[in-house]
Amino acid sequence: MAATPYTLPRRSITSAQLLTQLGLDHGLSVERCLHGSGLSPLQLAELHSEIDGEQELQLISNLIDALPAQYDLGLQAGLRYQLTTYGIWGYALLSSQTFRQAADLGLRYLDLTFAFNRITLREDASHAHLELDGSHLPDHVRDFLLLRDAVAVMVIQRELTAAKMPLSRVQLSMPAPADPRRFIEQFGLLPEFACAQNRISFPRHLLDLPL
Repeated sequence: MAATPYTLPRRSITSAQLLTQLGLDHGLSVERCLHGSGLSPLQLAELHSEIDGEQELQLISNLIDALPAQYDLGLQAGLRYQLTTYGIWGYALLSSQTFRQAADLGLRYLDLTFAFNRITLREDASHAHLELDGSHLPDHVRDFLLLRDAVAVMVIQRELTAAKMPLSRVQLSMPAPADPRRFIEQFGLLPEFACAQNRISFPRHLLDLPL
């Protein structure tokens, strides 16, 4: 995979461990998952080490190349990122009193997560919008990371509120899949595909409900 023209922050190896397990669950070997990443199986077993963002991107590229039939691979990956996965960042969100506080805190320290997309929260008179910008990411991994990061946000929301947030609209820049049922299952509605932006919209008042 070509080098990215920007600097990615180093990150916990936990995400690479989750992604490798995703590959193993689909029958890949550890070596196939880690090919070209500079990571060894021995390193992968280290609980508290850090890796470069580019190494994780290579791992993701390997999964995409090896599992082309898994059109929702990014969605599958996102479901594995639970609050406890993020360490102190996740526990900080759990201490928030409202979803707004959790969102403000989480986005302020987004570099402590595994997200590659730039995520912002915008509000208008009636709705709040989580916007994901992956325009800086390599084309080959962009759709995977869009799905992974968007679904991971939904997983975090469900763990914070113990319920699925009723979304008003989901817009994704990726092409429409042949079978959208997994997408409807996760978002609670049929997303709009091939959009100019990536946006998850929900009623604004939900931001201020107590967790």
